[in-house]
Amino acid sequence: MLKRLLLIGFFLMISLFALVSCTNKPSLELVEVSAQIVTDKSISGQTGIMDGVKVIKYVTPTVISYTFTVKNNGIQKVGDVEKPVRFKLEPSEQLRLTLLETSGTDAFEKMNGGYMAAAEILPNQTAEYDAFYELGTTEDLGAYQQIPLLSSKEQLEELKKRRFDATLILTAGDEEIARFDLHT
Repeated sequence: MLKRLLLIGFFLMISLFALVSCTNKPSLELVEVSAQIVTDKSISGQTGIMDGVKVIKYVTPTVISYTFTVKNNGIQKVGDVEKPVRFKLEPSEQLRLTLLETSGTDAFEKMNGGYMAAAEILPNQTAEYDAFYELGTTEDLGAYQQIPLLSSKEQLEELKKRRFDATLILTAGDEEIARFDLHT
C-alpha cells in the first residue's frame, strides 16, 4: 500500500513538473501605469511648422503620455535581441471616439508620437515602457495648421477621464505574451 502511494505521488510530481516546465506563457504583472495629457517639449519634442522648405515656427504639441512598469515573476527572461518585447496600446471604442472628437485623428492608429521599450525583462525584474501619442495643438496656426487644432478644454477633460480605457498588449516576436486592462 505504501509503495503504491509513493509511486502515485512520484508520478504526480513528475506530471506537475512537466506541466510547469512546458508552460510557454511567462508570468508577467502590470505593476504600475500612468497616463497624462501634457504639453511638454521634454516629452514630445517640438514640431517645425514649414513654409515650403523653411521652418517658420516650432510648436510643442499636446500629447497623451503613458508609462507602464511590467514585472517578470517567472524564472526565465522574457524577450531577447531576436524576439524583443514590444507593446501595443489598444484603445476601447469609447477612447477612440473621444480622440476623434478631441483632435480629429486617431493617434493610436497611426502612432503619431514616440515610444521607448526594453527588449527583455529579466527574471524577478521590472521593465518600463513609455509611449506618447500626439493629439494636436491649442495654437491656431491659420494657413500653416500642419498639426491638428485641438477642440475645447471640455473635450480634453473627457479624454483625460477615458485615458485608461485601453488594453496593453505585450509581444515577443510574433507571439502575444500578455494582455492587461489598464483599469486594473
